Amino acid sequence: MKKLMKQKGFTLVELLVALPIGTAILLVIVASLFQIEQGRVEITGKSAAMMDIDNAAHWLTRDLVLAQATDLTPGADPVPAMFMAWSDLTHWAGDNGTILHSANYSLSGTRLLRTYDGETTIIGRYITDIGFSIDGKLFTITLTSRPGRLPESAITRTVSIRMRSELD
Repeated sequence: MKKLMKQKGFTLVELLVALPIGTAILLVIVASLFQIEQGRVEITGKSAAMMDIDNAAHWLTRDLVLAQATDLTPGADPVPAMFMAWSDLTHWAGDNGTILHSANYSLSGTRLLRTYDGETTIIGRYITDIGFSIDGKLFTITLTSRPGRLPESAITRTVSIRMRSELD
């Protein structure tokens, strides 16, 4: 009587069928992980750009609503720098309480600088383009922020603000 031998392992046909299937599954997983990473990088870049523009818009709005004078020419094309000035009357100081303020905004590389009463601070770190213009008493500022090298992470936003002297 012949003894049947138990087979151990896979046959060549089974390996030849399983190998392409396993490779296809692995390629789908790797491609998915790559897309997830690319999406994360793009979302992180857009978030940084939005925060950068929001911070710059905060300081610009804060100063522009107080502005009584500026160096912008009404109706002219947008320029990359702007100066503004205003005065505050401190009520408790009486007639001697007028305080003069000024703010200057300029782009240095990708940094948006705010010089307020002689002190310079960085209010935007990834600003690649900025344009200041005025029409009557309405300021228009267009900001573009692009952190990193990905062009798809760039964000452009336009802000319009009315000067205080228009409201007086």
